[in-house]
Amino acid sequence: MPMPKKPTSLHLLNGNPSRIKNLGEKEPKPPLGAKPPLWLDEVARNEWDRIAPRMERVGLLTELDEIILSNLCQEYSDMLKYQKVVSEEGATYEYTNTKGSENTVPRPETLMLHKSRMMIKAYCVELGLTPSARSRIQLPGEATEDDVITKLMNKRKGNV
Repeated sequence: MPMPKKPTSLHLLNGNPSRIKNLGEKEPKPPLGAKPPLWLDEVARNEWDRIAPRMERVGLLTELDEIILSNLCQEYSDMLKYQKVVSEEGATYEYTNTKGSENTVPRPETLMLHKSRMMIKAYCVELGLTPSARSRIQLPGEATEDDVITKLMNKRKGNV
């Protein structure tokens, strides 16, 4: 399966390393900013209030990203609920099957916690919020060592 196309905003923040010309020229450009939906619970809303302003500051949050960010925040809230149950009651429990044998089985919240963490990671990757995504982001106006070297090489070749 091919890798999904990287959003243009992330591509540009990475400094357009593949040197794509006219990058995102024909792409819709939704306005920056988003509003939290009313259905978020209190914990999810607090997470929204924590992360949304930071994303807006670097130009990663538009009106159209509202649903994915709200899903990330609600998933975070749900994950905390599952984590609380697992912490208090343990990751497994004893189950007596129909034949009368006792088995140790994973608590449903343990599996839900794992799925929640995977979903959070997927949402973060989609929004450019993982450590690896951040390490590739270059804010406009910031020159990296690679940019300086490239400019010097182009200048020497007479390409500038």
